[in-house]
Amino acid sequence: MNTPAKRTRIACAHLYDDFSGSGKVFAHALTELAASGAELRIVVGSAGKSGFIRAAHPAETIFYRFRENRLLLLLLFGFAQLQLFFRILKLCLFWRADIVYANTVLTPGATLAARLCGRRVVVHMHEVGLGSRLLFRTLLGVTRRTAHRFLCVSKYVRDALTLPGDRAVVVYNSLSQPEWQLALKTASTHSESAPFKVFMACSLKWYKGIDSFLELARREALKPASTPRVLRFQLALNCTEAEWREFAGTAALPPNVDIVFRPPAIYPLYGEASVVLNLSHPEGWIETFGMTLLEAMASAVPVICPTVGGCTELFEDGDGGWRISARDLPALEAVIDRLRRDPAYLLRCRAAASANAQRFDPAGFATALRAAVLSS
Repeated sequence: MNTPAKRTRIACAHLYDDFSGSGKVFAHALTELAASGAELRIVVGSAGKSGFIRAAHPAETIFYRFRENRLLLLLLFGFAQLQLFFRILKLCLFWRADIVYANTVLTPGATLAARLCGRRVVVHMHEVGLGSRLLFRTLLGVTRRTAHRFLCVSKYVRDALTLPGDRAVVVYNSLSQPEWQLALKTASTHSESAPFKVFMACSLKWYKGIDSFLELARREALKPASTPRVLRFQLALNCTEAEWREFAGTAALPPNVDIVFRPPAIYPLYGEASVVLNLSHPEGWIETFGMTLLEAMASAVPVICPTVGGCTELFEDGDGGWRISARDLPALEAVIDRLRRDPAYLLRCRAAASANAQRFDPAGFATALRAAVLSS
């Protein structure tokens, strides 16, 4: 009689479960690992009633809150690490986890507990810095000493952090299978007669380039009408209600700008978009991948991104996308104007963007992820 093969047990840790990009990618990764037959136990820090991870998987929650006061935040962070340490220690000793899979460098409590128990440690690397350089260097140092393998979301992350080549592997992000199908469906809905729309989705942070986006709109609003097609700018913001109220009350918006606060669904907006922008300022934030760019490309929308970071690995410049500094307004205007004036060119760029997105399909992500996490 054959004995069933033992399922790999993975203890998973994430500090702050909300609706940010790293949590979304981690939730997708957990889905793929579970689909491979692995047994998961997930521990997350809380942020409100839900987040990408808890919306997709049952998870044990530890106490953690974000606070503006740095001293209080540091104390909460330290308390969260103690909780992670003992929860992961328990999962290693009593549940007998085979692997500890941690998301970002913000989980040293989890990786230390895993190494103490002699378990294999895999850390998913999304960022190359935090608000505090000293804290990030400290956390990165702990991660370097405790992780057996690093999953980097781009070559940029791997190289910027100078991670050991024998332990670092690039696993590019992808969309979940349902999102991928939704993006492909969106790609088939574009209409050549639709008004030309410039779209950007981001958080309400200065370094996300909202200033450049609004300045582009202002400059466009001042130009004489040169085409019957309507040029609109649409900005989707992910922020708190308090941040939204402050922004809405103080921002001087050009007449050709529409603001959407926390849209319940993003793909209908991609379906209306002619080009999607990412205007992050590198001096404040370097995009290590660029999920909104991939979402747009999979939806057959050409994109514009900064000249540095992991986002530059999504396409070759001019092939369904362009790498342009957010400060270079004339260059941004030139690309937008050509797309608007030449429908045939826009159609070719849509096809090129869609073709580039195929390199980041869910099947490829699942294969690379499982090989990196489950292999010894």
